[in-house]
Amino acid sequence: MDPITIQSSQSVVLRPTGTSDELARILQRGQVVAGEVLQSSDDGRVLLALGRQKIAAQSAVRLEPGQRFEFAVVETADGVALKIVDSNGAAEDSELLRALRRVMSTAEPVGERLTELRDVLAKLEAPTGSALAKLLAALGEHVWRPGLGPEELAQLFEKSGTSYEAHLFDEVLQSSSLRELERAAANLWAGLFAELGGAGGELGRDPQSFLAKLADALWRVVSAAHGFDESAPRATVLQALDLAAFARELKTWLGRALGALGNDPTMQRALARLATVDFESWTREERLLFSRALLGSALAPAFARDPSRLRSRLAGLLADLKAELLAARDATPEGAVRQAIERTLATLESEQLLNLARAEGGEPRHWSLPLLDGQRFATLDLTYRRQVERREDGHEGEPSHRLSFSVDFTHTGPVRADLLARTGQLSVRVAVVDPEVLARLRGDVAELEARLATGGRAVHVALVPAAPEEVRVRPSPDEIRFLREHHVMDLQG
Repeated sequence: MDPITIQSSQSVVLRPTGTSDELARILQRGQVVAGEVLQSSDDGRVLLALGRQKIAAQSAVRLEPGQRFEFAVVETADGVALKIVDSNGAAEDSELLRALRRVMSTAEPVGERLTELRDVLAKLEAPTGSALAKLLAALGEHVWRPGLGPEELAQLFEKSGTSYEAHLFDEVLQSSSLRELERAAANLWAGLFAELGGAGGELGRDPQSFLAKLADALWRVVSAAHGFDESAPRATVLQALDLAAFARELKTWLGRALGALGNDPTMQRALARLATVDFESWTREERLLFSRALLGSALAPAFARDPSRLRSRLAGLLADLKAELLAARDATPEGAVRQAIERTLATLESEQLLNLARAEGGEPRHWSLPLLDGQRFATLDLTYRRQVERREDGHEGEPSHRLSFSVDFTHTGPVRADLLARTGQLSVRVAVVDPEVLARLRGDVAELEARLATGGRAVHVALVPAAPEEVRVRPSPDEIRFLREHHVMDLQG
């Protein structure tokens, strides 16, 4: 059999050596997986490496050891097949697209992965003080239990592993000098200046003079928003400021600052231009970088003045789930335990990459959190979206906040809640699959509304029956716009 050029219409039909259950876990219809040919023979038999799995297959064409392909998992009359969709990797593919293809098969609920990892570690009986014993003990610190309050819940999300690199980047920003920040943010400054006023001088002779005015105005509105007057030290104001939240709401804060500069036609034009600036194209890191540079030198020496603050932040980084998994993996030799750790890491990284894909399409981020459910961990899936409608005068109206979450407990079955919050109002829709659970909840509606009505807000709770597919919050890959538009997977099968 002579080697030939591989066409995208050709496929490699699997002849599995393992059980069908094992194959079903590894290969699921619609996935796109990267693979490498490890061995081949003249009769078309090949051994493929798909991630960490090795699969024997039969090929209709000659494949050579060392060749790399991307395969779409499809179903045929004879069973599962791998259809070659890319033999060399398209030059136009982004790093995100290539990374997504590597991890699509690991996008599983984090609760299932942590349950598997905990069971593997518990069977080891690792010596006290060892890396694996520490990891087993640490897993319990990343699980939500009944009785924990909102602050504890927020901390669990902060150290859930899916923001680990972002927190590392924050530390780089905090430890960088203001001069380094200004140099790195120069392009962002110039771009924003051009979009708001350009070189015509409406807002200043150059980006630096304009941003000096804007920064002063920004400090005034930030101080007022946090209950300080203009004479308050900036370091005091910063202690009350959540920089990450500020960066997320950067456009709103800039609008307030421009408004504070006056209400003349120049500022009105700048505000109108601000509405058209595409901040969605800025990465989270760029927003943080710009925010810290814009807020000025009061941020730069914060850790230098208080070394204990740096030590505290570093301790928080080390307590992140991903950091603990990485440390345990590096101290564990090859084998079943290390593979379980790596599968858990891959699950976290798949969620990170899928969130980047959602951000590319302007869709809300998704979070997962393990919850204690008897002897296993269930998974809480959550999404949040902030929506702002524009008023007739061109200004932003009052924002609304939509929170959706779902969980599948052993004794309740799948349950989903959607919350819509506006000033003074909260609407809650709870969808339940199990009719008995729905009936029990109906008796608690009045108490639930009373508990949610703190602060005098008007609350309405609706309970509705639902089919299993209606209560899912975790988006399937075909529901993520970026994955559809960039053909990460063959959704037609």
